[in-house]
Amino acid sequence: MTIKKKWLFILLIGLLYLSISFYKIDQLPGEWYGDISNVHEYVTQILKGQFPFYFFQSPGPVYHYAIVPIVLLFQNRGYETYKIASLIISLLGLFTTYLFVKEISSKKLAYITVLTMSFSFWYLVWSRLGNSQIIIPALASIMSLFIVRYVKKRRFFDLLSGAFFTSLGWYTYPQTFIFPLVFFLFVVLFCLFTKRMVSQFNTLSLILIALFIMAIPFVTIIRNDKGNFGPQGYVGSKVWPNLFLSADQLIGKTLYNYKKLLLMLHVKGDRTFRVNVSESPQIDKLSGLFFLLGFLYFAKKKRRIWLLYIFWMLFVLPLPSISPSIPDAEIPNSARTIAVIPFVFVLVSAGFLWVYQSVKKFLTNDKYLLSILLSVMYIYMVFTNLKLYFVDYANGLPDRNFATGKIIAEFIDSLPKEVNVYFGSCCWGEWGHPEPKAVAYVFRKERNFIEYNHYLDSCREVTRLPAVVIFGPDDDKKVNEYKECFPQSDLVDIKGEYNTIIFRKIYIK
Repeated sequence: MTIKKKWLFILLIGLLYLSISFYKIDQLPGEWYGDISNVHEYVTQILKGQFPFYFFQSPGPVYHYAIVPIVLLFQNRGYETYKIASLIISLLGLFTTYLFVKEISSKKLAYITVLTMSFSFWYLVWSRLGNSQIIIPALASIMSLFIVRYVKKRRFFDLLSGAFFTSLGWYTYPQTFIFPLVFFLFVVLFCLFTKRMVSQFNTLSLILIALFIMAIPFVTIIRNDKGNFGPQGYVGSKVWPNLFLSADQLIGKTLYNYKKLLLMLHVKGDRTFRVNVSESPQIDKLSGLFFLLGFLYFAKKKRRIWLLYIFWMLFVLPLPSISPSIPDAEIPNSARTIAVIPFVFVLVSAGFLWVYQSVKKFLTNDKYLLSILLSVMYIYMVFTNLKLYFVDYANGLPDRNFATGKIIAEFIDSLPKEVNVYFGSCCWGEWGHPEPKAVAYVFRKERNFIEYNHYLDSCREVTRLPAVVIFGPDDDKKVNEYKECFPQSDLVDIKGEYNTIIFRKIYIK
């Protein structure tokens, strides 16, 4: 394949991915939720020149700084801005995965891997969600790219580059804190088994020093944020309790959690409706079969070292997700294991290629039958994953993906700027939707005043006029209270399909 055709093929894959990814992007997912508020608030601090450098519960600074140019470009689009940002970062993940797979096998397998990964439910749901975990597969694959290049060419530049990108794991998510350790430990083991430890000692020492230097800001963050990393903190509470377990308890619970983790691909996946069709396996059945056959593809002698590497990554990268201190309901977790996505789908794609190469030997005189057979299997995989996302996943979201907050925001955008906005109630839908922030943060137009930090306890809190106060469809008691406070106010029920009330609003002059 010529260079021109190669880039044309990559471009076609990218266009196919974008066509899938942007399909109904304004509708699915529909409702802005708490994690997106966290991303928005972090990015807003950056845009204000405050340059924050901390962990907001789990997310660190890397993703937020990475998407700032995208947010600047697509600002004032509400939730769509952050969904587009995560889509663009997901493209980076596909590209780095392509480079990694090309290094360990061939361009053909790299193309298949990127194509398969692009329509897979697991990757698709995160690419469109607008949340920060989507950067993790890109970091995992670029780390792997430089490890593979070092193994093949022994260049110090590759090790140093790998160390730099790996160190970003310290500033991304708690589940990526182990990236530098995984990187350095694999390189050390490789040098030991290939009897190059002595000749590479100086190189490894320099890399260790580089990792140490890049860890200094990370240590500072932890020391200054005991509220998050301390025993009672969001992150710390998932680590510190392990120190008080007996050896039997620690080993037993870890093994139990790992067993649940092993079943997530084929049997029972993440139960969280936001990122999965609750408890569905993370990959479809046919992909699961190809995943197992992928081990046969890499079993050939010249590929075995990469099989060992893939197995190593599949084994160690999910370890933070099975901490005994993590509640049972949160295991398995597709967010905390998202780093394995490139390695899962390189095996799925390798299995598909192995089937092609094996069946080809028996159908040497009937290439059309082979093409039809493989095309049917691949189309079935595509259909299964896209149906899972666009139908089953959508139906499993709160109120079947009915974005009440977005509808309220569109209504408020139609009001004059000087009308002040209050919430007389909130969170009347499934799973506590809509939140006031889910309305306030998706406005397309600026407003003089909106009280979104809490919903009002009393009509006396309405101090700025004119004002509109938002209520849920069943808040009759509260509505009557406000009508008594403001007799001249106008009550309007905003209705949707089948004449059902979406929300109620009182306009106070």
